[in-house]
Amino acid sequence: METSGRSVYEQEVDQSNDPPGSVPQPLYDPYFSANEKVIQDLLLDERRYHSTPGYCFRQPRATAKWMRRTLLNWLRDIYRHRNADAGVLSHAAQLTDRYLHVVPTDRHEYQLVGGTCYLVASKLNDALPATAVDMAHYMADSAKPGDIRAKEMTICIALQWDLTCITPVDFVAPVIEFLEFAPSLKKIIRQRALNTYVKAFHGKPLVQNFYIENVHDICRPETPRRLFNLPLTLMKLTLGLRFIYQRQECSLLQFVTPLNHNYHVLFLI
Repeated sequence: METSGRSVYEQEVDQSNDPPGSVPQPLYDPYFSANEKVIQDLLLDERRYHSTPGYCFRQPRATAKWMRRTLLNWLRDIYRHRNADAGVLSHAAQLTDRYLHVVPTDRHEYQLVGGTCYLVASKLNDALPATAVDMAHYMADSAKPGDIRAKEMTICIALQWDLTCITPVDFVAPVIEFLEFAPSLKKIIRQRALNTYVKAFHGKPLVQNFYIENVHDICRPETPRRLFNLPLTLMKLTLGLRFIYQRQECSLLQFVTPLNHNYHVLFLI
């Protein structure tokens, strides 16, 4: 008989330190936890939805890259202000890139497109999503809520209502489930990986390729059961993203090789 005053559901879900708009997730799922097929399916879907960086129409390459980085940093500020899930931020950037590849966009509408994509991502991922009024406030009223709703419809139609995205954030939890650590320790590793991704978010194409390539190494079809090197691979992911963020031109292997068995460095980043 339960005597702690908490329901069985409350004891089986991880509700601590979650964003206010997130849905409580179970600590263990008999199918999705440590299931290699889940990662294989994610890799297949990632190739389907992957998009290269999208830039504004008729802009010099250097200017377009600077504009994209500025937009991503602005979206990251919104994500932090709302204390949202990292998947919302990554999903918004993916939707923005996909839309810019389909519809030529003038630079005057760039912020409107990015903010509207964040609105769509928030609706798909948050239990308490952002509203058009919220996004208009973040844009300093440069766009009215009606303009945002109209752009939202345009984006949905341009993408043929296929708004699903597979991002690097989707791989973090399934991969970490293979580690034979306590649930509390897995949570620390997962949070550190997400924090590092958010820090290096402005370099998303490089970060995403780094994540996906290493996940491919973990889950090669010809060696589905050989996961003995998973902690080292996760360490490479975290250290590699850290060096990307710090813009250091040093070889990752120079730092990873001496640390093959020092997995605790994951928690120091």
